[in-house]
Amino acid sequence: MVRKWIRVASHCYELRNFNTLFEIMTGLGHNSVYRLRTLFEELPDKTESMYDHLGQIVHYSQNYRRYRQELRAAVERGEKNMIPYLGVMLRDLVALEEGGAPLKMKASEANAQDVLEKDGDVVLVNFEKCVKITDIAAKTLDFRHSKYSHLTPDRTLQLRLLAGMVQALNEEELVELSVSIKPLKYRRNK
Repeated sequence: MVRKWIRVASHCYELRNFNTLFEIMTGLGHNSVYRLRTLFEELPDKTESMYDHLGQIVHYSQNYRRYRQELRAAVERGEKNMIPYLGVMLRDLVALEEGGAPLKMKASEANAQDVLEKDGDVVLVNFEKCVKITDIAAKTLDFRHSKYSHLTPDRTLQLRLLAGMVQALNEEELVELSVSIKPLKYRRNK
């Protein structure tokens, strides 16, 4: 089963569907799956190499540097069909909001050149921050036209996936399933 999901993740990478790639790799790294190390140890070398390569792409080190490089390179090659990982975009927006000056503030609270008068009160607008927010949103929206028209929808698979979404397991059920596959060596007293 692990091998199958690594292959699916690899296909997502080939299709530049980074959002699904991240989700699959996160699922494979979940404690209830990762603790089944023997499943990973039994992987053929080629599959293990693929898993390691995909793991490097989705790794958070250096602010998702490898992912950003892959995305930038694909854009520079003129690839049209891509689905970016929305988690990184949201992370960038949160960092921008929490790390910088507020979007609007009273003139008495800051020193700025960009001033807007609203109802007699002078309000400063952080236009640099507005431009950065717009840039992140525009780059993300550029991908909304991805069509993947060369792919044929598989209605049976779509229905299976939808049915699986309804039956999603919670954290406790995932651990129970994992333990049923590979029992814990010791148990804590409750």
